Amino acid sequence: GTDLVIRAFEEHLKLRPESKLVLHSQADLSRLFPDLGPTIARLEKQGSLNINFETVGAPGLYHLGDVYVYPSRLDGIGLTIAESLSSGLRLITTDEDPMSEFAKAPHSLRVSVASAWERDDGYYWPMVEPDLKSLVSALDLAAGEKSAISTMREDIRQYATSNLDWRKNSI
Repeated sequence: GTDLVIRAFEEHLKLRPESKLVLHSQADLSRLFPDLGPTIARLEKQGSLNINFETVGAPGLYHLGDVYVYPSRLDGIGLTIAESLSSGLRLITTDEDPMSEFAKAPHSLRVSVASAWERDDGYYWPMVEPDLKSLVSALDLAAGEKSAISTMREDIRQYATSNLDWRKNSI
């Protein structure tokens, strides 16, 4: 869903031009999404977008943000969801299992699914297309709550340590 994040962020900037987006990618996003090349270049030039291509060790880039945006089209468990919540970041993710399993209000915002379909290989989880307007709305809502971020961080971290501990949840 990286392409969706970039598209939604571009729309979000119309209401919140002070927002910044940090992405971590192992691929050149302009080559991966050629139609977004000009948008990516413009956002980088204006200082709204920072793409990190380097290998990043623990604890990752979580400390650079306030919100973790993960509108995945398909996932197994989404380990970065648990990592981001454990880092105290508010989560925006797709309202579809398994992405939504850890996404509990008020710590998380769920993005509506525009469509879903089964894969040809019979994979357990369906493919989904997150709704772009819903993603923009979630970004706007999260940015509007910036003044509550420090309090939310503590609550989110507490939720993660109470609910996402492997020792508490494994058999």
